[in-house]
Amino acid sequence: MLFCRSSQNPCYYQAPKKAYTCFRRYGRRLEHGSTGLAYLLKRKASSMRCTFRSLARICPKERAFLLTVMEFDWMIVPPPLDVNIGYFLHRAWRSKL
Repeated sequence: MLFCRSSQNPCYYQAPKKAYTCFRRYGRRLEHGSTGLAYLLKRKASSMRCTFRSLARICPKERAFLLTVMEFDWMIVPPPLDVNIGYFLHRAWRSKL
């Protein structure tokens, strides 16, 4: 089932790859720079922007934005709060169709 979905929607298939690549690119710089919270958040935001831009090249901007938020929802609301932002956004997006 997952293989069928990813072959029909290349954006959905590419989102985790693009997010991981951007997260690694901007995450490496954290070790060499300041460890302040503001610096950390700036680097994470840069990785989100990188993911969105790379996804927007291969799919519509609305879908690229949705997939970017779904990949980085753990940064918006911490996992211990047990709130999955991506799930709610995906459900709202599907209900509009």
